[in-house]
Amino acid sequence: MFQGKDSFITLRDLFRWAERYRLATCDKLVTGQIDNKRNEQTIFFDWDGYLADQGYLLLAGRVRNPAEIQIVTDVIESVFKRKVTESR
Repeated sequence: MFQGKDSFITLRDLFRWAERYRLATCDKLVTGQIDNKRNEQTIFFDWDGYLADQGYLLLAGRVRNPAEIQIVTDVIESVFKRKVTESR
């Protein structure tokens, strides 16, 4: 992914990815585990999944063939340990 002139991402892309993270809202909350001390449900947002999906959309949109899209998908999924889905 980061191979000089053959790279899939530039610094500008990296900053755009970070800007998407900064501007994100937590409208898709997932119910977490129950806190036994207060007997309340903890609510959390899957930031790793969000970053993986946004990175995929940003990087896969720039490449030209399906083999490169698969490379982007494999790298993002291995780093974030999340399955990438376009529909989220």
